[in-house]
Amino acid sequence: MQRNWQKYRIMTTYRSLLRQSCLNANTLISSDLYRDTRILICESCNISNEFLLANLDEDFPTKNLELFYQLLQRRKRGEPISKIIGRRVFWKHIFEITIDVLDPRPESEFLVTEVISNANRNGGKILDLGTGSGCLAISLALELKNCLITASDVSLEALKIAKLNSVKLGAEVSFVHSDWFKAIDEVFDTIVCNPPYIDRRDRLNFDLEVRNFDPEIALFPDIDAVNCYRLISKNLSRHLKHGGNAFFEVGKSQSRIVAKIFEEAGFKTISFSNDFSGVERVVCVK
Repeated sequence: MQRNWQKYRIMTTYRSLLRQSCLNANTLISSDLYRDTRILICESCNISNEFLLANLDEDFPTKNLELFYQLLQRRKRGEPISKIIGRRVFWKHIFEITIDVLDPRPESEFLVTEVISNANRNGGKILDLGTGSGCLAISLALELKNCLITASDVSLEALKIAKLNSVKLGAEVSFVHSDWFKAIDEVFDTIVCNPPYIDRRDRLNFDLEVRNFDPEIALFPDIDAVNCYRLISKNLSRHLKHGGNAFFEVGKSQSRIVAKIFEEAGFKTISFSNDFSGVERVVCVK
């Protein structure tokens, strides 16, 4: 069977390939076809976006056409750009990601902001519970260089990615393989956590990008949407210093329910923080 990518041979420039690919890519799951296609062209040719935009009328290397088309087909099938190219920008850095870790979301940057605003920059111990790609722990380690950062996860595959990111970005983070607090024996000044909080019954309401390419263990807790907060609340007092703060990302309309779970476990809710959409996204308890 003739390879579909061969139809692009007549389109010799970056500009013509970009234009025609956008016209033919009406099944891409994205609101910005031009951006996605531009990223895939850069990835297939190992060039920067700046180089592409400055050389749109230059010839596209024929040797890279097949790779470009393969990447484009993956995007058409709904695979997120970040999973295709294996990286995602979060906070101030680029993180390596795979199908074994949750894509870092902009909403989670509010956790970083809140911890930085409340942490003692002169020292202290911080735990990132369920670290995934390591984006929270590493971002905090690079901002709060005098603090000791520990990151845990139940997934060994996720820990491999987090360790890779810490080495690549030069962040000093200690990693622990643990199912929540089971293998944790220390006490911390600050605990931060973005646990799974999507009800399995709502799975079909989410985009294919989320359902098919993010690990289920990072999205859907057992029993119900707030079960992870219940599990964490049972042991939080053993690992959070008196007067310390714990910050949790929560889903839409979950902030008050989550706050109540921790209040019933003996904690005091001290703040709620909204994301860019006005959703209460972070709950802080003391």
